[in-house]
Amino acid sequence: PLTLIFDPALAYFANNGYNHTLIQNMIILSQSEISRLMSRIRLPQKRLMVALAYGAGLRAKEVVNLRAKNLDLEKGLMQMKDRTTMLPKKLKIELWQAAQNKAPEAFLFAREGGIPFSPRTAQILFRRALRRAKILKPATFRSLRDSFAVHLLENGMDIHHVQKHLGNRKISTTRGYKKWVTKDPLKMADPLEQMLWLNEYRREQAGRVDSWT
Repeated sequence: PLTLIFDPALAYFANNGYNHTLIQNMIILSQSEISRLMSRIRLPQKRLMVALAYGAGLRAKEVVNLRAKNLDLEKGLMQMKDRTTMLPKKLKIELWQAAQNKAPEAFLFAREGGIPFSPRTAQILFRRALRRAKILKPATFRSLRDSFAVHLLENGMDIHHVQKHLGNRKISTTRGYKKWVTKDPLKMADPLEQMLWLNEYRREQAGRVDSWT
C-alpha cells in the first residue's frame, strides 16, 4: 500500500512559493517551536542529542562525533575540534548520566556496540520530530545551531562571544545572524531556560511514565 508522508518543507513551499532565495536563507525556530520539537522525540538519548545541538550550537557532525572525553563537567565546558564552548548548565545532569561508565574515547551518542550515529541519522531524527510537532518551516538540523546563535544575541550576548561559541572564523559570518534578532534582549530567557520538556525528561529518567508515548 502507498504511504503518504507529511513533509513540512513541501507544505511550506506550497503556501509560500518555492524560490532560490528562500532556500539560501537560514530558518530560525522560536523557543516555543524547539520545545514542541523536543517533546516529540521519545527516546531519551536522541532527545538529549538534539537538545545539546541546540543548547551548545553544535553542527550535526559535531554532536554525533562527541566523545566522553570532550566533556569537562566540572568546568562546564566542551572541547570541540576547532574550539572550546560552553556546556549547557540545564543539561549537566543528563550529560553526566550519558557519559557515566563510558571510556574516554567512547562516543557519547551511539547504537549498541558503541557505533556512533551518522549526521544523516541526526537529520532524519530532526525531520521526523519536525513533522510530529507540525512545524511547517523547512528547517534542518542546522536550524538548531542558527537558532542558538540568534537567541544568544537576543539575550544580549556580545557578538564576539557568540562568534567564539560557534567557532566562526570571520566575525562577518556571525554578524549575519543579527538581522534575525527580533526580540528585546532584556525580555529574553536563556536558550534552554523555558524548555518544559526538560522537567519531563528528568521525571522519565527517575522512572516515571513518559508523557510522549
